[in-house]
Amino acid sequence: MKTLYHYTTIETLLLILNYKTLRFKSLLYVDDPLEPSTSDFGNLGGFKYVSCWTDTPNSIPQWTMYSDNMTGVCIGISFDKETDVFLTEKFSLSESSEPIDMVNALHPLKSGLLVTNNKYVPSLEQIRYTDDVSLITPRVVSSDDKSTTINLASNGIYKTTDWSFQNEQRFSFQIFPLPIDLVLELMNANKGDLTEIINSFISVKPKEYFDLDLNPTIFSNMTITFGKRCSAEDKLKVSKFLEDNKFHIPLFDSTVNIKP
Repeated sequence: MKTLYHYTTIETLLLILNYKTLRFKSLLYVDDPLEPSTSDFGNLGGFKYVSCWTDTPNSIPQWTMYSDNMTGVCIGISFDKETDVFLTEKFSLSESSEPIDMVNALHPLKSGLLVTNNKYVPSLEQIRYTDDVSLITPRVVSSDDKSTTINLASNGIYKTTDWSFQNEQRFSFQIFPLPIDLVLELMNANKGDLTEIINSFISVKPKEYFDLDLNPTIFSNMTITFGKRCSAEDKLKVSKFLEDNKFHIPLFDSTVNIKP
């Protein structure tokens, strides 16, 4: 069983618990400005959405940066597979295909979204750290006399070594920049030629975030650790919320060695 951690504020913790959702941000809105960038097609990486975690439970830099200077919390979750974390349903894409797991927000018939690589459940990725510019801001478009192709999955895999302290693992999914109905309309109009579709990507602005439903069972495999500077009032607020909503999540105080 894998255990990952997410440093955040008291306010965000209570939103996660109240709505039983996890927010995925476009790479255009994460703290590393290079993440959505490509060398040849603008900020195409903005159509990748991520929820950022780490395998480090007592990281002083992350306590400071993401939990409002240690006044927030570190959420821990333990799981075997992604479907332990996210609420899914089975769906067949055709009469002849086997049912696959899908999260509700990415269900093609409900959302109108087209995901890449047929990944309808966020996948877990280990971030790799490098200073190779060609990996950090990849080239994504290739063309010849017959066709133009674009790699929609190049971003959000590498970060510069400045960020290596994060030991980041992230849940992610990537969507096609255009909705399904418009893609089909353009393909019919252009007899299957994707060139016009690809060229239209540059003018589309990614949605800032998606909220995905959590599997209710993940709350039985969750811990909450209060930051070193978390107030007694906020600790009581969280404790009371858990009690009122019948959550049985263990609470801990951070053991990081720093003055409160």
